[in-house]
Amino acid sequence: MQPYGKEVAEKIIKCRDDDFTFKDGGVFPKDDRPSSDTEFDACTWRPACELSGQAGQKLREKPALPIPFNENELAAFFLHGWGWYVRDSFGSWDDGPDESAFEKIDHLERGEVKDAVTGAFHAYRAAECAIGKFDNTLACMAQELDDAFWNANVSLRTAECREALRIAYKKADEAESAWRKKMVNQLLKVEQVPLVPTITTATVQPITTPEPVIGTVEPAIDGSIKIKTGDRGWVLKKAALIAKHASKWDTIRGDFHSASENGLSKSAKAPGHGEWYETDALNWARQRGKLNEQPVQVGHASATPWAGLTHRCQG
Repeated sequence: MQPYGKEVAEKIIKCRDDDFTFKDGGVFPKDDRPSSDTEFDACTWRPACELSGQAGQKLREKPALPIPFNENELAAFFLHGWGWYVRDSFGSWDDGPDESAFEKIDHLERGEVKDAVTGAFHAYRAAECAIGKFDNTLACMAQELDDAFWNANVSLRTAECREALRIAYKKADEAESAWRKKMVNQLLKVEQVPLVPTITTATVQPITTPEPVIGTVEPAIDGSIKIKTGDRGWVLKKAALIAKHASKWDTIRGDFHSASENGLSKSAKAPGHGEWYETDALNWARQRGKLNEQPVQVGHASATPWAGLTHRCQG
């Protein structure tokens, strides 16, 4: 594997350079946040936290990213903590890295950065082939319970409800932690993780791109459109769905605010955090006479640039 040095690391983490410091041996998360506040636990995370046989008192001596580093070590760095936000600036795991992310780097220095980041994305996908994709079902269930709790009357927010919410989030966090541990251990067993996953003829599945049931191909406000198989149409983030259909669905904001009570969540909520099936949401509104549907006028498709960093489970 190709080793990369400090200059490449500096350019990769430039978008979050206030969160890291360079010391002998690598890149370290800054430890200038309240150590007693669990909100900041992820900020000081480093891949060594997930490796077996690591003495807890020595974890602060382990870098988040060693110098020099290889593609697998960079992929592990990208999995959690501040490193997750660095990775997010280069695009999603599924279809990244985004070519436009490299345009900010001087063209004379871009080559190694692009090679390292692209290699890390390939390494992640190879590890994911071995470990399996993260199942965020528990995270979605916890988020729905959270929404229902805060939308309920104050008198109904009992201690029992608070405890149920705490347990739901605890289970979701434990599930993510267990998956992350497997991924880190897989990635750092370098000899077991090829740069590009080997796909045999027996494992190749035909890829189809179904036509959307409703609407045209428009990037969402946060770049979150994905294609789903079957007849449920596009999957959109809530903000993107509201922005797209507010002109013909007058009550859309209130309906989504009360989605867990009015049946919209049950009818149209997608598995991903904050994601909704567009076709199912529109059908729910249509059945209740909430849509003011006019003949579609064909025009130029509008596109908005990708923007925004959001945590995959917590918003």
